[in-house]
Amino acid sequence: MPDSVITGNIGVSPIAATAMTGFSLTADVSNSFWTSAQVDGKAFAADDRGHAPDYASTTPAMLTTTVLDMEAAYTDASQRAFTGAGNLNIHAGLISGTTFTEGVYQWGSDVTFTSDIYIKGNKYSKYIFQSTGNVIAGSGAKVLLQEDDTGNGMPHPANIVWVMAGYLDAGTTSHLEGIMLVKTKAVFKTHSSLNGRILAQTVNPEPLTLHPGGQDLYPSDHHCSCPEAPLSPPLYPVTPLPTTTPVTPLFTTIPMQRYTLNPKPPPSTLDREEINPKPSTLNPTP
Repeated sequence: MPDSVITGNIGVSPIAATAMTGFSLTADVSNSFWTSAQVDGKAFAADDRGHAPDYASTTPAMLTTTVLDMEAAYTDASQRAFTGAGNLNIHAGLISGTTFTEGVYQWGSDVTFTSDIYIKGNKYSKYIFQSTGNVIAGSGAKVLLQEDDTGNGMPHPANIVWVMAGYLDAGTTSHLEGIMLVKTKAVFKTHSSLNGRILAQTVNPEPLTLHPGGQDLYPSDHHCSCPEAPLSPPLYPVTPLPTTTPVTPLFTTIPMQRYTLNPKPPPSTLDREEINPKPSTLNPTP
C-alpha cells in the first residue's frame, strides 16, 4: 500500500498480526505492538503477547475490551430511533447533494452518494446515520462539514456516527467524516480519506482494505478540521487503542490543549446517554 498514511493506531483481534498485510510491519522489542512507515502510531494484534516465559503484554486484553466496546457502540447506534418522519429513508438512500442537520437518520437500504453531502451544525450537534445495507461514497464524493449560525464552531467528527449492517466503500479520492461502525468490511480506494475512526466487525477475511495509491486515515482525536472539540460526552464511547501522545478519547470530556471550550453547552435534542458510563481502564492519562 504505497503512499498510504494512517495517523493514529490500528489493530486486529482476535486474529494475528499477519492479517495486516501490506504494511511492512516491524515488531517492537517489547513484542507488544508493531510499527510501520505508513502508520503514524502503533499496530496491535491479538498475538502481541510479549516475551516468554511470562508473556506480560497487556495488548490481547486491551484488544478484547476494545472489541467489546465497538460491539456495544454498534448495537446502541443501530437501535436509536430516528428523529422525525422526515429523517426516514431520505431520497431512498440516494443522498447526493443533501444537507443534514442534527438528528438520527435511518435507511432500510444502501446509502449512496456520488457527489458531496453536507453535515451542518456546531460542536455540540450530534448525528447518527443508520443503514440496514451498505454505505457507498462514489469517486470524488465528499462529506463536508458546515457551521451553523450559533457561533459554536463546526460539527465535530467524534459526534458523527455512521452505522451500517453491510460494508463501507470509499471510492477513489472520496472523503468521509465521523465514526464508522461497520458490520462487515471497509474498503478505502486510491486517494480516499477519513477524518474519524473505522471500526469493523467482519465475517470476511479482510475487514479493512486499502487500495494501492495512497489513503489518509485520521483518528478524530488526532486530526480535525474543526476549530473546537466537543465538551459534552460524544454519543458513542469506544475504547481507543493506546497512544504515546495524550489525546482526547471519544468517550471523555477532557479537551485537547489546542482548543478553547465553552463550559456550558446548549441543550441538544438528542439523547446524550453514553454506552459505557463506567470509566475504562484503558483511558490515557491526561
